[in-house]
Amino acid sequence: MPADSRPNIVVIMADQHRADALGCYGNDIIRTPNIDRLAAEGARFGRAFCQGPLCMPARWSLLTGRYVRDHGVFENDWDMTQDIPNLAQHLQQAGYYTSCIGKMHLFADETLVCGRPDMVSDPNVTARYRAVGFDEPHPAPEKNGVMGLDCEYVDYLKERDLFEMYGEWFHLRAYPKKTRDHLGLPMWFPESTPLPNDAYLDTWTGQQVVDWIDGYDGDQPFFQWVGFPGPHEPHDAPSDYVDL
Repeated sequence: MPADSRPNIVVIMADQHRADALGCYGNDIIRTPNIDRLAAEGARFGRAFCQGPLCMPARWSLLTGRYVRDHGVFENDWDMTQDIPNLAQHLQQAGYYTSCIGKMHLFADETLVCGRPDMVSDPNVTARYRAVGFDEPHPAPEKNGVMGLDCEYVDYLKERDLFEMYGEWFHLRAYPKKTRDHLGLPMWFPESTPLPNDAYLDTWTGQQVVDWIDGYDGDQPFFQWVGFPGPHEPHDAPSDYVDL
């Protein structure tokens, strides 16, 4: 089949998103019109089950098509050690140009948690994504790891003079993560983010994907894996949405 006749493929992954929190699965309170449209125009699965309750095990199961017991990534601090072919590599070998944008979280040490200078971020994280099949990786942190990762989103916040303000706001709320002092604190925020809507991490991720697709001029069909950090806590949505 000629390469130019093959479809482009976009995989969109939301983080920690229950199926029953979508309109297309019967929720009549939460409004998800764009996802509902994708479901209406495509296929909606009624018996598809997440293979792991934690981030990295679930992601590797989706990427490899294997149960957690088979790929061996049982925890978020365990890296993949087996040489198991994954979807990106298969498509790469089939002639696709592969890319990823947003929160990927396939490796244990790729994000530095806010307020934890002793947790060192991997400076070669993009090289690790290339090694598992992504020609052009653009990884972004989880929301609670923004302040310690050298990435395009952090550069964007700094360019708009939002980085220091956001870091101070976040640190004062002591988002609980891996520290004894934070045990017992709520895993969500009771208030909206101080960032403007267009600088919110999920909004920024979506715009990056749109810009990437609009600007793609390669001869190969592309595979784009998109990782949205939300609705994973902290539940710090922009005020325009909180006030609906």
